[in-house]
Amino acid sequence: MNHLAVAPLSDGRLELWVRSDQGQLLTTWKATTNADASWRDWSDFLGEVGPLPGGVTALAVAPLSDKRLELWASTDQGKLFTTWKTATNPDADWHL
Repeated sequence: MNHLAVAPLSDGRLELWVRSDQGQLLTTWKATTNADASWRDWSDFLGEVGPLPGGVTALAVAPLSDKRLELWASTDQGKLFTTWKTATNPDADWHL
């Protein structure tokens, strides 16, 4: 795995994204706000937000001013993709 990004959810837990060698976008996050909490199992981020036209080549994540996260990814086809949390709740869906 290479290309990674990490950002704090609105409740302070960390969420991590990685691009696999096959161009997949995977994510995991802290189970609770406890600093020693375990991480959730890896999940297919694109399974949640939908496919991209090509594999992910780079990614970045940052909190918006209201603490919702926004993610940007570029693809091997030269496209730029972005999605963001639809609400400030850390468990909110991502914009499709």
